[in-house]
Amino acid sequence: MRGVTAPYGRQRFRVAGDRTAFDTAYGAYAEFQERLERYWCLRWLQQESVVHTGATVLREDVVRLDHLPLVQRLAGVPTLVRGQRVELDVLAIDLVALSVQTATA
Repeated sequence: MRGVTAPYGRQRFRVAGDRTAFDTAYGAYAEFQERLERYWCLRWLQQESVVHTGATVLREDVVRLDHLPLVQRLAGVPTLVRGQRVELDVLAIDLVALSVQTATA
C-alpha cells in the first residue's frame, strides 16, 4: 500500500539495536559481579584459614558452602540428593583461576 506510513519504521530497528547493546553490557556486568563475588569468597576462606566446612547440595554434584554465596562442583562423587548436607576439606585455593579444590570429609 503506497502512501501509508509503516507503524514502526526505522525507529524500531534503532530500539532493537539499543536493546542488544544493553543486553550485552548487562551480561558483561553480571559476569564481572559474579567473578568479583567469587574472588572475595575465596579470599575470605584463605584469610580465615578455613580447612573444613559444611555445604548443602544444590543438585547432583553442586554444593553451596555454608555461610558464603560460594557454589562449588564436586568432581568424582556419587550423585547426591538435593538438600543433603556434606562436609568438605578445603585443599587449595587459586585466586587467579578463582577456584577452590575440595574433598569430601
